[in-house]
Amino acid sequence: LDFKEYIVALHLTSGGKTLQKLEWAFALYDVDGNGTISKNEIQEIVRSIFNMIPAEDQKKLPEDENTPEKRAEKIWAFFGKKENDKITEGEFIQGVMENKDILRLIQYDEPQRIKDKLKEKKQ
Repeated sequence: LDFKEYIVALHLTSGGKTLQKLEWAFALYDVDGNGTISKNEIQEIVRSIFNMIPAEDQKKLPEDENTPEKRAEKIWAFFGKKENDKITEGEFIQGVMENKDILRLIQYDEPQRIKDKLKEKKQ
């Protein structure tokens, strides 16, 4: 588990209001901190998320999102951006709030499983 994966796991298991979590998610995806998200940044974070998904669970994912590349492409296509475009924080938050499928795609599908694993380690 590298630092980026730790931060992703921390985010996915933390409480908080939806808007705050989406602002935090935007900051996480904005790897270079320039206030926008590029396609490469989405690919980088999605790869980190996939590193936390057990291989047997990856096999159960739909065909069009069963690899980091496919999932990142699906997210990018949802926002209707060209290859070198950027997503602003407002676009990101609005898009995710309006589409629960995108919310699912930007996170690990089963955050409860992460919470359960963390509880097991504490016991």
